[in-house]
Amino acid sequence: MLAVVAEPGTEVDQQAMGRAVVETAARCPGTGLEMSVITAATAAGLDSCPFEVHIRANATETAVIPGINLAGDTDLVLHCAVCRAHALAVYGPPAAEVFGPVPADRVSAAMISELEWALEHANATYAVLNACRALRFADDGQLCSKLDGGHWYLARHGANAVVAAAIDHQRDGRTGPTTSAAAAFVTAARGRLGQRGPALDSQDSSDR
Repeated sequence: MLAVVAEPGTEVDQQAMGRAVVETAARCPGTGLEMSVITAATAAGLDSCPFEVHIRANATETAVIPGINLAGDTDLVLHCAVCRAHALAVYGPPAAEVFGPVPADRVSAAMISELEWALEHANATYAVLNACRALRFADDGQLCSKLDGGHWYLARHGANAVVAAAIDHQRDGRTGPTTSAAAAFVTAARGRLGQRGPALDSQDSSDR
């Protein structure tokens, strides 16, 4: 989840906000929560990627990370791009009025960073499907979900056992691609992401 607040707060404010979110999440039936809170200025401009607080809460971890002394989080580039196009506003104005347009070169750079992280830290399915949606962005400038990216890749490029296995694992829990096959696929995808698509606007599709 991504929340936008009007003004920045002190570290005490950020800690209190994070604790309140964690306490609320503990009463919810879901398996966990990952959430960032940013200011309206960050959402509109994204000149840098500061955050007020980042919250992770699940069965094994609870973390409240104030952003006041940190450089920021480059993942917010992608989060804000997706939210501008397709977020559901739980409270407040429509997302396209809150989030500014994100230049395609910043989205591409963030996607490359994500793929490099995935090669080192993520499971094979996550890495492959992220590569698929990154390849779609390089092809037509559209953002989509991981599963939609996998289906797009098969429709655009034909049968691929690595992608098909990743889709099956993500959707149904069946056996996913091997680590070596995923690494080869992601490395090839990473090489294509220097291509620039159109600047993202609120009409771009799909969901995260």
